[in-house]
Amino acid sequence: MATVEIIPDYDGDVNDFYGRDTVVNPFRVGMVLVGKLPRSWRAFLRCPNAQLPAGTITQVELFVYPDTAGGAAHLTDIHAYEANGQQDPEAEPNDWFLYVNCATGNLYLDDIDALQSALGKWLILGGTVVADITAARDAGTPFSLALHEELDDDPAAYVWASEAGLPNAVRIRVTYTPPPAVGPTPPPKPGPYYPPTGVPRSTRYDQALDPDAIRRALRRQKASMVEQQATYFSQIGLVEDKAKRIVEAAGISTQFTAYYLVFARSCWKASREFSGPTLEAEILALFNLWASRGLVPQVLARIAELCGVQVPGY
Repeated sequence: MATVEIIPDYDGDVNDFYGRDTVVNPFRVGMVLVGKLPRSWRAFLRCPNAQLPAGTITQVELFVYPDTAGGAAHLTDIHAYEANGQQDPEAEPNDWFLYVNCATGNLYLDDIDALQSALGKWLILGGTVVADITAARDAGTPFSLALHEELDDDPAAYVWASEAGLPNAVRIRVTYTPPPAVGPTPPPKPGPYYPPTGVPRSTRYDQALDPDAIRRALRRQKASMVEQQATYFSQIGLVEDKAKRIVEAAGISTQFTAYYLVFARSCWKASREFSGPTLEAEILALFNLWASRGLVPQVLARIAELCGVQVPGY
């Protein structure tokens, strides 16, 4: 939840005879004797649309601070101005209409005694205020409120207007849930993968198993395949011969020779794929694996040296 306080950009009071006053501070709500004649005053305030928050509005409050309290029987009604608060009091061409419209809109609080004491207070507005202020925001219009004393016959309260400034100025507080943050548009979900040829992998696999295609491929590649394997066999054979000599010299039973040769082949394979610290880490992992299986660590370390790796501590 978040809140925003909005000070009116147009407020004042209006009399049933003398008309509106938008520079008075504080403004009047109730009856004032002018000479011996009672005159009633009603108040209005307008909140600019640009300050109405986006998101879901959940509560609207009005702050009033009477500089002078109203009479002991003063009861205040708080309405939307004219109908639903979307009408602009400043735009009224006739002050009589302005006076009348301060008591005709949707009722938010009825007969409250808030202005009977000279204390600042927040009033939670009820009725349709949440729907009305939301509609005003969405329509791009300001939202306006009006206050009048029930029957306009009790001594007026004098309420600090917007000109008073904070912290005494009349204002509204809107509680709302901000809209979800808008981030970058996520990329579309990937569909089935197709190679650059546009042919599905399953089709390409089926085509690759064609006997004639396999025969042609083997015929083309046979010479290079045999040459590569001949080189491989000579290299791995040399490592295996040296490993056998190390195992025999250590007096290891021939029934365990095959396990040492597996270690030798794994080290040789790692030396073809890695180098430097990575190769050392790979061979150390192999060393620890076969040592944990019961092979003699000293013999394993000697075999590891065939691939250029010194096992620490051996």
